[in-house]
Amino acid sequence: MKKNNNKFRNNNNNMYNLNYRFDSVSPAGKCCGTALDLIKRYNELAKEAHSAGDYVEMEVFRQYAEHYRKIVTEINERKAAFQAQNMQSADERAEQDETEAEEQNETNNQQTVSNIPQEVVVQEPLSLKRKTLKVVEVKESDAQIEAEQTVKPKRVYKKKIKASESASKAV
Repeated sequence: MKKNNNKFRNNNNNMYNLNYRFDSVSPAGKCCGTALDLIKRYNELAKEAHSAGDYVEMEVFRQYAEHYRKIVTEINERKAAFQAQNMQSADERAEQDETEAEEQNETNNQQTVSNIPQEVVVQEPLSLKRKTLKVVEVKESDAQIEAEQTVKPKRVYKKKIKASESASKAV
């Protein structure tokens, strides 16, 4: 079966958003832009036609503006419905989580009541215990010896070694 790859055929379920760019061809010529831009442009063209006294052209531009106004209201209605649906599902999930948490707390409370020991030993909190620090003195001579031991010798490259060997053999 061949897949129909036409993005304009989706069972009259146009999934436009407010940023979708329309290409509109009207008596004024080709106009491109979002639905809100086209509404604004066609309203301006209708005002110009009205001031020029061309009432037929004014009505045509008003109809174009009305068409894009309907698209914008449809987009806004879909957004509102989608947000309401998401809010309902989020509320349902929150209620379900609360009931699960309550049930889990009840089972935990029942288990802890049966597991309470008869003798309770009170321990001193960790914040009240004092920490002791041990001070270590380092002499300057010891520090210098350690610094000298940690210094690595410079790296000698093989080319330089070969050059110095060949120079020593030549002499």
